[in-house]
Amino acid sequence: MLIAFKLQNFRSFCNEQSFSFSTSADRAHEMTNLMRTGMKAIPRVSKAAIVFGANASGKTNLLNALSTFRDLILHSTALSDVQFSERYTPFKFGHAAHRPTDFEIDLLLDRVRYRYSLSYDAQRIRAERLLVYRTGKSQRWFERRYDDATQRDEWTPFSPNFNGPREMWRKATRQNALFLTTAAQLNSEQLAPLLQWVERCVEFVYPGLTDFGRIAGQLHDERFKRRVLDLLKAVDIHVDDVRVVEPLLPDAGAARMSAAR
Repeated sequence: MLIAFKLQNFRSFCNEQSFSFSTSADRAHEMTNLMRTGMKAIPRVSKAAIVFGANASGKTNLLNALSTFRDLILHSTALSDVQFSERYTPFKFGHAAHRPTDFEIDLLLDRVRYRYSLSYDAQRIRAERLLVYRTGKSQRWFERRYDDATQRDEWTPFSPNFNGPREMWRKATRQNALFLTTAAQLNSEQLAPLLQWVERCVEFVYPGLTDFGRIAGQLHDERFKRRVLDLLKAVDIHVDDVRVVEPLLPDAGAARMSAAR
């Protein structure tokens, strides 16, 4: 479950902003709207969060930030230098235009808390860190930071709780690729749950951000379809079923989806 997503120096956001699902001490809607985490630090999180505001206040850019973060985690090892630089869209006014963009995600998977952060500019990953909480105390599984003076990445020692051929993964990590992506693709079993969550549990239903062809294919999975229907009902769109209709002609385009009320 997602606890929070933070961003800084991305498009219209100059200062750090946090999109958080953590809740106050108010328990008025605990049985219907909240989920227990089992953690003392954050005992409950909300099942849903809403962003509202005036036009041009940054709502779409928040989604763009999360989409860019997801894209970097899943595809950083495959991006060309030009494609990587296109992901860097900082706040354009003042000194921020030359500073890195920062993202951080905080989530809970199978009672293990992950806090993963990255910082990047048009040329390289400037910093990357993963903190893992199996108890109340964090374990720093890995951390890298680019040193402008030496023009090289400085790595802190890997945690003894992080297993596998870590040095091989480190050497295989390019300057504009994430260690998380590299190690997970080279069969790090401990990092696979984090990468799989980003791939399978972060979905966008928004023009320009949504791969409707991929979602249409996933609708053949009854569990995924049930999640979609539950989401629609949660926002008061009462749909009984969603069906995938294949195109009649080979060149008719992507599959069409229809909703039966």
